[in-house]
Amino acid sequence: MRASIRTAESTYPRMNETIRFLSHILLGSLFLAALSQVEIPLAPIPVTLQTFAIFLLALFQGSTKAFFSALLYLGEATMGLPVLSCAACNPLWFIGPTAGYLFSFPLAAFVIGKVFERKNAPSICWTALSIFCGQIVIFALGISWLSFYVGWNQALPLGLYPFLPMAVLKLVAAVSFKMADNKLRPYLSSLL
Repeated sequence: MRASIRTAESTYPRMNETIRFLSHILLGSLFLAALSQVEIPLAPIPVTLQTFAIFLLALFQGSTKAFFSALLYLGEATMGLPVLSCAACNPLWFIGPTAGYLFSFPLAAFVIGKVFERKNAPSICWTALSIFCGQIVIFALGISWLSFYVGWNQALPLGLYPFLPMAVLKLVAAVSFKMADNKLRPYLSSLL
């Protein structure tokens, strides 16, 4: 009887950790879905905040949770839930010209998180470098996939150049959010 009580007691903390982990992943995927709906109408191609969400998830959740949050987001899209940009319900998203960008999200989140986690107290430059590494993953996979549809001569003008200015702004904004969090966290925790 005593052994079963100890086993049950030792199981609850692990179960609570698992529930917390899964909750963070679900909330991360919902955060990504929410920012996917925010569209900035720029000519010639509108821009969403999907990659900005990936940056923030990687910086705040860490590499593993951000990876699984992005993976769950793609699973939700595959199930036909309206999580893609413009609340699109497209369970066949993975055969479209933009699928390479979407496929890159889990990997980019993992790369950003892993690079960021290599420093105990990441500086502004290190944070920007980690996001830049993830952005390279997103553009590399996205442009490669897009080239199958439009050819290499059109992949860069359609899949990279229009997005570069906003990519820089998203990088700066994500770094600013993380640095503000680092500055405010000690103050806020002292209030609570």
